[in-house]
Amino acid sequence: MTKSDAGRPHPCGPGTVLLKNVYHMLAYAFTALETGEHRRLAGEEFDHIHDLLAAILIEGLESQRRRGFERDYESFEEDLALVRGRIDPAATMRLGARRSRRVRCRYDERTENTVVNRILKTAARRLLLHGDVTRRRRARLKSVLLGIGNVEILSGEELRNLRWDTLPIHRGNRSYQLLMGVSRLVLDELLLSHVEGGLELADFLDPQALSALYERFVLAYFRRHHPGLRPAAPWVSGGIENAPAFLPGMHTDVVLTGPARTLIIDTKCHGRILGAHHDHKILSADNRNQIYGYVMHEAHDPRQRGREVEGMLLYAQTTVDPPLRETWIETGHRFHVRTLDLDQDFTGIASRLDEIAGLIKAARSGFPGCPW
Repeated sequence: MTKSDAGRPHPCGPGTVLLKNVYHMLAYAFTALETGEHRRLAGEEFDHIHDLLAAILIEGLESQRRRGFERDYESFEEDLALVRGRIDPAATMRLGARRSRRVRCRYDERTENTVVNRILKTAARRLLLHGDVTRRRRARLKSVLLGIGNVEILSGEELRNLRWDTLPIHRGNRSYQLLMGVSRLVLDELLLSHVEGGLELADFLDPQALSALYERFVLAYFRRHHPGLRPAAPWVSGGIENAPAFLPGMHTDVVLTGPARTLIIDTKCHGRILGAHHDHKILSADNRNQIYGYVMHEAHDPRQRGREVEGMLLYAQTTVDPPLRETWIETGHRFHVRTLDLDQDFTGIASRLDEIAGLIKAARSGFPGCPW
């Protein structure tokens, strides 16, 4: 990979993404914007995504070391000369039959060997072996790993059985949230490719991975900067009665609710935006029908209380499609299509998202004079 290719996704995916913006997206998506680490890393330049991920883990590990790594109780069972915790009578009798002077004890002990610390160490060790991580950062990784020397590496089987959605993240260890997101990008099987002799990180910007990050980032941005619009990602069910069990649900990506308007945003961050139909370039019929269905069902929800319901397809800009900024009316509802260039300075990304929020913050206006 050349420096000019750094951060590029798969050829059929979205346009290039500045690595610095990947970090901004991660930070928003995993709510870690108030930390000094965010401000430091946002000012650095990275040529490789693996080096960026290593930098995030280094800063996070050093920060955790200063505040103290999470500790929790772990159960142990040992044959001891002195009683500790609870005695296992049956096991102790078997020991006595062998004329042992020990008792089988079961006890709990606070330890740093928690699942989140084990995930952190495993991800850091994986990056330590990656060739795209600079020598200076590998040295720092080795140093911070010494601080959790008693923490065990996850086995291959443990990684395969890991349930990321049930990790014990709570108010007391919220500082781990971004680090768990980064660790998942490093360790998740979607981002790994098996090669002869071992396991190697695949291109980070896998379409599935980037699409999920993009969706979560857009929602998190609106929640942080436009909380008055009540950003959410609800299920749409208006207008449905006596639905059979096999009818699939409709889960939105982002919904913004203003005084007079509701905007449903469907984020798209993979594949081509425009397809060919004879001699014309057209939007994907599936994408169009999806946002249309969301809008029509939400418009029938009595909780809208007379608000205008609008829909938007928000695409990550690709290298092969033109920028899009279009609005039309269909069956009495406004529909928009926008592209968001992830290869620009982050202030430009923020400005475009703020403009989208302005769609429903603005007073009701007639369509012909509306700049959107």
